[in-house]
Amino acid sequence: MGMSLSMFLLILYAPLSLSNVVTEFSQNNCILFFLDETTPVIPGILHARNNNQNQNRYKPICQTFKDAGQYTFATLYDTDNKIPVFSAYTYKGSYEQNIKRTWKFEPQSAEKSTYHVSRGHIFPMLHAHDLDTKSSTCTLTNIVPQKTTFNRGSWCAMENKVKEIMNERCNKNKDKPMAYVVTGAVPGKDQIKNRVNIPEFMWTAFCCENKLGEWVSMAHWAENVDEDTNRENPNKKTIPPITLDNLHDNLKNYYSSTDILPKIFPDKCKKLVEGSSGGSERECDPDNFCDTTPELPNWMSEIRKTVSSVCNIL
Repeated sequence: MGMSLSMFLLILYAPLSLSNVVTEFSQNNCILFFLDETTPVIPGILHARNNNQNQNRYKPICQTFKDAGQYTFATLYDTDNKIPVFSAYTYKGSYEQNIKRTWKFEPQSAEKSTYHVSRGHIFPMLHAHDLDTKSSTCTLTNIVPQKTTFNRGSWCAMENKVKEIMNERCNKNKDKPMAYVVTGAVPGKDQIKNRVNIPEFMWTAFCCENKLGEWVSMAHWAENVDEDTNRENPNKKTIPPITLDNLHDNLKNYYSSTDILPKIFPDKCKKLVEGSSGGSERECDPDNFCDTTPELPNWMSEIRKTVSSVCNIL
């Protein structure tokens, strides 16, 4: 399917936010966001050797900010469910300065309030290593509807913990952490206005080299449900780490295929990373959520414009 340049320009949160829809990730340098230039295997969606099973539905996107040639991460977008299947990025440390990035839609729209959801980043801002990368995460093709208390509770605490673990353990280059990360969403049964899917589960995994030159990994899996965020509650929900094999087993239950099994990273990543000595569960910084604009159009309107502009399907 031919695409003009205008189809590559997402109507997202700012005029400088660009997303390049490609036939496959290997077309551009965004294949470099995948370890060994190997994309995940998601049965029925993306198979070995970057084989997209339904190119009309699933759109590989090379995400960027300002400069269309300098990609910041990669996303596989599901145009039916109108959420990403996953986003892949490289962690190179965290850019700590807060930014005031806003979405082009009202944060308290009626449909969001009904389902108690907020815009959950797939590639979180706190994992971005510079200002442009951090800004580029505020795009509708990098977010899913997450239960607000889950998004700003156990999921955010896990993202903070994982950041500290990657800083400590992904240290082959001493003070310069480097890890490959893939984060995704499993579609659920509920939708916002019968269009935007609310994921049932969220998952994430990283793989990196430690100071001994060993490839190590860690994964997390959690249900997208409301939770108690009272910090004084001793039974407050936490998300424990799991192995890649555990993650693959979980994904296998939701992405079925007769002979294809889920696989997020190459086999060399099977060793579980050692735990972190640190790991705070601090409250999430509001500036790490792009939801401060009160006067712009609602979520559904912008989702429609985004999918229509990029994927030419509406």
